[in-house]
Amino acid sequence: MDGGIPAFDVRNQCSGFLYGIEVADAYIRTGIYERVLLACCETHSPGLEYSDAGRHITVLFGDGAGAIVLGPASAESGSEILSTEVHADGRSARQLCVEAGGGASRPRLCVEDLAQPRMFPYMNGAAVFKKAVSGMTAAVKSQLAKNGLAISDIDYYFPHQANRRISEAVAKFIGMDPDRIDHSIERYGNCSSASIPIALDEAARAGKVRKGDLLLFSSFAAGFTWGAALVRF
Repeated sequence: MDGGIPAFDVRNQCSGFLYGIEVADAYIRTGIYERVLLACCETHSPGLEYSDAGRHITVLFGDGAGAIVLGPASAESGSEILSTEVHADGRSARQLCVEAGGGASRPRLCVEDLAQPRMFPYMNGAAVFKKAVSGMTAAVKSQLAKNGLAISDIDYYFPHQANRRISEAVAKFIGMDPDRIDHSIERYGNCSSASIPIALDEAARAGKVRKGDLLLFSSFAAGFTWGAALVRF
């Protein structure tokens, strides 16, 4: 019996796209697979708190999906993943989390949890902002140094759409031209792992990025996890 195409879930919240790119890149470079479909799908709306108590978090998130197909680089295509890097540090995991319903709970879920705020996302905004800015800034600078590039070499920057203030702070620290940064959060909110592929698709359709452009991606997520990547489109 044909088992079909293998598939697995990469659960890294908002960093899922970058983690997925790194996994796909490794598979392709080692020759295990020739092409990989990376699909990022997020449905936040059923798990948000629609009340005054939860509105400061609920207003940030959106539902969305985006996908890309990755294959071997060639001189003919000119497209290439130059490099990627991802990081994780669980020491501050509770600063952005859903406390109930996880493996640490015994039982995993009980009736009492359904009436408690711990069923919904909790975020320490100040802590997340500080770590997101420092983590993404460091990852971006590391990627540029690794490839011997300057920020002026980047044609377009796609930061994860979690918070415009975070994106603007990172752009300031890395010296990125504000006119070459994606800000799609105003239209869709934080679509987690789907944010960057959605923005990339829209930018390509609008002619903001073209074949051969050097693109910069970065993201930060619950966990905490974060990373960056440089891609020749």
